[in-house]
Formats: sequence, structure tokens, C-alpha cells
Amino acid sequence: MNIRAPYDERSTLYEGDEIEMAKLGKIKMLHNNQFRCLDRAALLSENVDKEYCTKDADTMSRWRLCSVTEVEEVKLIVRTLPIWLSLIPFSISTAQLHSVFIKQASTLDRKLGTIEIPPASVAVFLTLTMVLFVPIYDRIIVPLIRRRTGNERGITLLQRMGVGIFIAVIGMVTAALVERKRRNLAGGRPQSKQVDMSVFWLLPQYSIFGLAQSFTSIGRLEFFYEQVPNNLRSLGTAMYLTSVGVGNFLSSALITIINRTTEPRWIGRNLNTSHLDYFYWLLAALCFLELGIFLWLSFWYRYKPVPRIHDLQTE
Repeated sequence: MNIRAPYDERSTLYEGDEIEMAKLGKIKMLHNNQFRCLDRAALLSENVDKEYCTKDADTMSRWRLCSVTEVEEVKLIVRTLPIWLSLIPFSISTAQLHSVFIKQASTLDRKLGTIEIPPASVAVFLTLTMVLFVPIYDRIIVPLIRRRTGNERGITLLQRMGVGIFIAVIGMVTAALVERKRRNLAGGRPQSKQVDMSVFWLLPQYSIFGLAQSFTSIGRLEFFYEQVPNNLRSLGTAMYLTSVGVGNFLSSALITIINRTTEPRWIGRNLNTSHLDYFYWLLAALCFLELGIFLWLSFWYRYKPVPRIHDLQTE
């Protein structure tokens, strides 16, 4: 195809017919200079005549010419993929909340008066933290930050997720310190005997991860829902769910690899003779590395361009 280059986007990029796009449930998107190689799909060439550009959208071949909006929709998906990948280590860390953390709780004193708390029930600390913090964040913290930043959300979605990843690092460090104390008290005893240490020692790490999920998990859901094309909202939700699912899968794979390569095992049948704290330190380092990569991607990322209300009214 004969493409004229260099080109002026406004004069040589095919914008498409707004009425036909509306019939397909699409909204006109502004051109973005990122991933300019994809703009070739919307470039008018010497082989594309004016009659072809006026064809009905249903009969037009997308293999020959696409509109700017269609190209920008592809760019949106491409831009979100690195963010999707960078959030997987966070999902690996949060997968421990309902697996290794619970196994850790099973070795502790879970008595509350005459009641013995089931190990899996300690995860309620996570839920309670989120239930209490999210309204405080939305009603108090966001308005205060909004006054300084002018952002309707207080901070951007990427900033919100970054804060959550940083908190997750603190959560894993806390879990490692608590586990070291628990292991020292256990003294290598059989796991069938409870350690003389209250299960409420796990409250800090669960609460910290509750804060982390209030930032990153909620921000991640909103990010993928908003940053994909308007007619592909379900894809955004799927990207959120798959990032969580892949994290859980890789968590199992990581534990298997660690148990096969460490001696004594970091996560053995008897936690009292294992080194679970080493595993937590590894996850803390992984989250810290993730934070650095995520910050770099955040500076690189460009949010979905949306026409201003004034421009829409003028058109």
C-alpha cells in the first residue's frame, strides 16, 4: 500500500462516519500519537479513493481501511496489557491470604473465651478492614485530596493501585516478622500442638492487606473497566478476573517450585520446622520489584482520550 509520509493526522487519517459509528454503539475517540505504527490501518493512501470512504460501515472491509476510532480502540487494549502483567505479583501475594495465612493461623491459639475460632475465619479481618476503610476513603480522604489535586477521584487510578502495591510490601514484611516470632516460640514442636501465641497476632498483616486491596483491587477493577473501549466493557471485567486467576495459579506453581528446591522446606507439612518467613520475605521483594516496574509503566501510560463536552456540543 502506498502511504504518504510524513503525514498530518487531521488530513490523512480516516475519521469515519459518526452516524454509522453510533449505529454500531461506538463513540468517536481522539487520536493519540502513541503506537503510531498502528495508525497505518487508518491512513488514506493513493489506492483508497473517496468513494470507498463513503461506503456503508457494514460493507466496508476492515482489512483495507479502519477509522481512527477503531485504531484507538486497539491501542487501548495494547496499552492496558503491560499494566495487566505488572499486577500479577500483587495477585500472587494476596493469594496467600486464603492459603498460607490460614495454615499459619491453624498453629496458633485460637481461643476466644470458651469459643475456638476456626482457622479459615481469621480472613474476616481482611473483609472488616475493607468494609470499614472504603467508606472512609470515599467520603473523607478523597474530598481532602481532591482539593489539592483537582482530580475527581483525588488521585488517578494508577496512583491508587501504586499505593496499594506499596502497602502490600509492608504487609508481607509484617507477615515475615510475625512468622519469625511464631517460629521462635514454636521451637520445632509438632504442629499438632498449638503455639503459645494468640491468633490475633495475624490481625496486623490481614488489616494491612485489607488496606492494600482497598486501593489496588478496587482501583484495578475500575481501571480495566474504564480504559477498554466502551463497547468492550466485559473485556475489562475479564482482564481484572484473569489477573486474579493467573496470580492464584502462579502462587501454587511458586510454592511447588520452592518446596522442591529448598531444604528444609520453606513451606513444609510442619510449619514449626519450616521457614515460612523466608517465603514472605521473597514475596515482599517480589512486590517491591513489581512496584518499581509499575511506577515506570505508570509514567509511560496514557489514559483513554475523551472528547471534551465543549467539543461535542460544537460538533
